[in-house]
Amino acid sequence: MRLISPLALVSITSAAVAASGCVAPEDAEPLASVAQPAVDAGERQHSPVYVKNWPTTDGRTQWSNVVIVNPSAQPVSVTLVVHPTAGGAPLGVVSKTIAGFATYNAYGDPAWNGIPESDPANHRSLGWIELQSSAPVVASHRITIRDGSTFDAPARLFEDEPFIKSPSTRLLSSYFLKNWPASGNKTQWSNIHVVNPGPVAARITVKVHRNDGSGVLATLSRTVPATGAWGSYGDADWLAIPNTDAANNGAYGWVEVTSDQPVVASNRITVRTGATYDAPLFLLDDLAFTPSTSTDLAGSFFLRNVATTGTLTQWSNLVVNNPSPTSTDVVVTVHRTDGGPDLASFTRTIPAMGAWNAYGDPGWNGIPDTTPGRSIGWVEIHASSPVFGTNRVILRDGSTPSASVALLDEEPLVQATENSLFSSLYLKNWPSSAGVTQWSSAVVNNPSAYPVTITVRIRKLDGSGSLASFTRTIPAKGWWNASNDPGWTGATETDAVNHRSIGWVEINASAPVLGLDRVVLRQGTTADAPVALLDGTPLAAGARATQDLIAGWISRAPALDYVWGSANPAVEGWPAAGSSVTWRAHVRNRSSAAATAVPYRWSIDGAVAATGTVNVPANGTATVDLPWTWTFSRREIAFSIDPDDAVSETHELNNRIAVDSDAISVGLWVEQSVHDYFDDHQRELGAGSNSWEDWAQRQVRMWNEMFAASTYPEAPSGVLDRIRLDKVVVVPDDALPLAGGYPTNNPNLNDRTVDLQWGFPNDASIGTFYGDHATRSSSNPFYYEASLLHELGHARYLVDVYGFNVHVSAGNRIDILENGAPIVGTPYMPYVNSWHDAVRYTPYTGLMNGNGPTVDRHSAVALNLIRGRRATLGNYNAPGNLGAYLNDLPAQNELTVRDASGAALPGASVRIYRAGPGEGWYAKVYDNTADMSLTADAAGKVLLGRCPFSASGGITHTNNHSNGVAIVRVQSGGRVGYGFIEATDFNLEYWRGRTALGRHELRVALR
Repeated sequence: MRLISPLALVSITSAAVAASGCVAPEDAEPLASVAQPAVDAGERQHSPVYVKNWPTTDGRTQWSNVVIVNPSAQPVSVTLVVHPTAGGAPLGVVSKTIAGFATYNAYGDPAWNGIPESDPANHRSLGWIELQSSAPVVASHRITIRDGSTFDAPARLFEDEPFIKSPSTRLLSSYFLKNWPASGNKTQWSNIHVVNPGPVAARITVKVHRNDGSGVLATLSRTVPATGAWGSYGDADWLAIPNTDAANNGAYGWVEVTSDQPVVASNRITVRTGATYDAPLFLLDDLAFTPSTSTDLAGSFFLRNVATTGTLTQWSNLVVNNPSPTSTDVVVTVHRTDGGPDLASFTRTIPAMGAWNAYGDPGWNGIPDTTPGRSIGWVEIHASSPVFGTNRVILRDGSTPSASVALLDEEPLVQATENSLFSSLYLKNWPSSAGVTQWSSAVVNNPSAYPVTITVRIRKLDGSGSLASFTRTIPAKGWWNASNDPGWTGATETDAVNHRSIGWVEINASAPVLGLDRVVLRQGTTADAPVALLDGTPLAAGARATQDLIAGWISRAPALDYVWGSANPAVEGWPAAGSSVTWRAHVRNRSSAAATAVPYRWSIDGAVAATGTVNVPANGTATVDLPWTWTFSRREIAFSIDPDDAVSETHELNNRIAVDSDAISVGLWVEQSVHDYFDDHQRELGAGSNSWEDWAQRQVRMWNEMFAASTYPEAPSGVLDRIRLDKVVVVPDDALPLAGGYPTNNPNLNDRTVDLQWGFPNDASIGTFYGDHATRSSSNPFYYEASLLHELGHARYLVDVYGFNVHVSAGNRIDILENGAPIVGTPYMPYVNSWHDAVRYTPYTGLMNGNGPTVDRHSAVALNLIRGRRATLGNYNAPGNLGAYLNDLPAQNELTVRDASGAALPGASVRIYRAGPGEGWYAKVYDNTADMSLTADAAGKVLLGRCPFSASGGITHTNNHSNGVAIVRVQSGGRVGYGFIEATDFNLEYWRGRTALGRHELRVALR
């Protein structure tokens, strides 16, 4: 038996029989088709072959076995109908009910084994399978080649193939091959098998197109009986299709099947030792015809010279077909597995009704190595019009692209359209035969420009729970490989005595993904034992789960009002130390079905505090309480709904909330249409969110992360408070405000139970302001609304730091003259922006000087002044204590004036110009009369007093006037320079503990 290394990525089909000393099945009776798997409620799925004790050429027999997975919590009814190839009455029918999250395996089932034989004289059957289900299911068909004439005789080869969905009146396949060279004396041939699952005979037309788009090689017409099949093997017209390479008596093209009735079809690719269609079979693979095309396709692997066992290497090759009557441009991009810079990207033009083959293409061959001498990645195709295609993986006996072919596998290029993927088998050390064990492994590709989070759940066959559940993040344009992941390899054993497991796999992603499942046969009982065979099957792209349980927010009871004007808000308005409080988790069920007995878990500082179950009504809410004894010491309180991922959900990342017990509380009031809009569209971000509450929690989470990251010398641990979403109130449209004020700033002036509040009224701008449903960035408010955090910063008492910028636009003036001329726009006071409306920007950048990404230095320290304090003069924008900290100024302030090089200017003349009122927010008008005139001492120092910004001694920072920035004129040695002093620097000096004397420096460029 030829061995393949653990890195092997090809599907071992019947080709492996030849490679292992077995003989391939008879060509006249195709085995199985490879199809893009499908799940669809109430519709039929099909497998073109059913075999029972059907002979191969070496005396072995072929047997069909079906595995069906129910990926939902509700039972599903399934019916398997086995039809004869000639049509007519079914051979047999098997009906089953599969429990929620459970499977049905036909192996050993008397009803399955008892299906009547189509050839009773030889005790064997041949046909095809129809699957009907009352709800979405995932189904695969295993064909096993056995040493004997019973269903449980020793297995020598197996192949798992998914059922085919969606019969169509137009089907496409990438290959027509007739006597086409492979390597050495080997040739390639294709044969198609068309099944008519309908009750009316189907008239089909088979067209073989030239790859260069120059026309049709041949057209065949056939009639397929109702519930019957037609195969091209041995068909005289099929064999007579003209050659495209007359010198070598060979033909290469692609196939289109049209029909007046919906059909399904598969294309068998064979490699033969010889130059005739019935020459000895070397290897084969089956590929389903596809009814669909797309402008965006992908293949899970790019492989070049990737070593396997001995001298075998792996190579991948794309074929992209254009079934359109006009030419199309395709961009081929090869991504790294870690999501790093693309390995390559190039464009090719495919003629109308033509094809592009990557084999020998210089762009394809020139893709850089990822390690010396080899390259591995995955492939995306973007086309200007819809295309289809195939990714062929070849094992070659040598290290060149022309080395002889040992094995091949064809997998369709697929489109990532779903967030849910399935595999009907998880196998760990599961026995096969003769000391060989089965192991499964998955690869998931992320075609998104953003990282994607996947939840991998390995379920028990009987639906009673999970063997493992874990979450992983795949980088943008990268992949996740399960083979060495401890979450995958460490799944609980279903047979602990023999250290082995069997189950099925569900993968839910935050954005559409694609992937492949690989079943590896190993010669031994460990995960790294030598590889005997390997079979790869695309992960089934299933229908999106319909249920989503959402951990919305955690409130605290009793809800206490803050104390207006409190002199001790660090105590007043909080629960008394040692008193009883209740943490209350609010859970939503976004489903038309009730969620019953759903597990939950409370934890405190990571330790489990309580568990239980809760019922959540359909499209409703429920609450779960945790009694607690209040302490002012910070503790992490966390709640999880469905903590072990037992429930299959559309989104798995919104099941847990963690809050700090002493966090400042925020309440959000949202009108119904806004709430519904977020419910309808949040999932489109692919960020794991699916509701208004998910979006709101993201804002709070990112705000807390911002607080932690805002570290400065005066705030070495960042902003010390944390924020907790305590209240979400959904109100009818046009209801805000509830008690006067503005609908945004003051949604409910009567509510003092929270420390911060904001409202979200419905208006015509919602679909525009929140209209970007795709971009995950700080500039997209539908993902992260930094301006909301800015406005809530005001509600906490912070001022606009950008108000300390100095402008000369309308309502702002600088009338200071030097030598009779204005200084603005001259070297004395140049503009600092290209549109000539500002001469100075504050150095403090962050949340209150725009929108982040951190809290600016001045505001961070200001927040820490009120750490742990409830609101006192309002929980809305703007409260009565807005900017109260601006008047924290040292009793005396010393300013040292220096030139641009840093040298002190002894005896310098220093003049201070204060900002008077103007028009507009934070307006500043500086007249030409100095408000203070001082002379520096021998060290270049002057004393400014407590508040050089105002004659009244107070800082004003509001509409029409901000006096927090003064202009300083310095004259030394006949030269003059100008600069600015800002009240925020004086605040920082005061907060550093220098309340009696603040020290400041100013450098000016003397001219």
